Amino acid sequence: MKRSTVHQTIFWLWLLTVPAATMAAAGTGAAVPTWELGIGIGGLSLPDYRGSDHRGNYLLPFPYIRYRGKRLRIDEDGARSRLFTTPRARLDVSLAAGLPVSADNNPARTGMPDLDPTIELGPALEMQLTNPGERRDSWWLKLPARAVLSVDGLDADHQGWVFAPYVEYGLQADDVFAGRARLGIAVGPLYGNRAYHDYYYRVAPAFATTQRPAFETSGGYSGSRITLTWNRRRGALWYGWFARYDNLSDSVFEDSPLVKDRHFFALGFALAWVVSTGNATQ
Repeated sequence: MKRSTVHQTIFWLWLLTVPAATMAAAGTGAAVPTWELGIGIGGLSLPDYRGSDHRGNYLLPFPYIRYRGKRLRIDEDGARSRLFTTPRARLDVSLAAGLPVSADNNPARTGMPDLDPTIELGPALEMQLTNPGERRDSWWLKLPARAVLSVDGLDADHQGWVFAPYVEYGLQADDVFAGRARLGIAVGPLYGNRAYHDYYYRVAPAFATTQRPAFETSGGYSGSRITLTWNRRRGALWYGWFARYDNLSDSVFEDSPLVKDRHFFALGFALAWVVSTGNATQ
């Protein structure tokens, strides 16, 4: 793997590991500091892309950063800017990321262009379906819609749009797990436009072979997803894990020769030690 690809992979792994392993974290009602800084280590095991039968395993250090401002937040759901919030709804600008894929290391894509890492950016409307209060569990409907950009150094190209609505159940489990813990389950479908599906699943005639026929994609259903998360905080120590399963059956691209497995499994963990906390005027 080229050095630039290694550097990109490390950066995008950090973007993936921290939000994914902590997406179920939530406040307990106790006062929390405005910012927290620490250092951690995280691991991921996942396919090169949804539909790939080739997977990678990664282990890397990462900076643990939490900031809870009125507008800007860096926390369990990644980095985002909160546009407005009410007791039952909020609108964020959210961020997600995808890893680069070397065609030389993925047999299904041999001879095709590499996949650059992607960054997804867009609004996410989140609505609480249960009454806010002191209850330990909650249901949310979350509606993220993001533009997808592939990034090569300082160059970025638009690769379409994704829409991934899901229902999330969160349980504050202090009475089940020692310390401050949180369990989350999220389920929902995924949709993408043609440009997004082209990026991963189109086989242009120039890259067609006897084993890899040409394939044209379309916009529409991209499969379904279920994500399980758990994390725990005890003093300065924080750790968590996540597991994700995607089913690509009946997706508009399931017949692409680049789809070798209709079942996507991803696992990850993160462990961090918080070394500094503080409060800022908001």
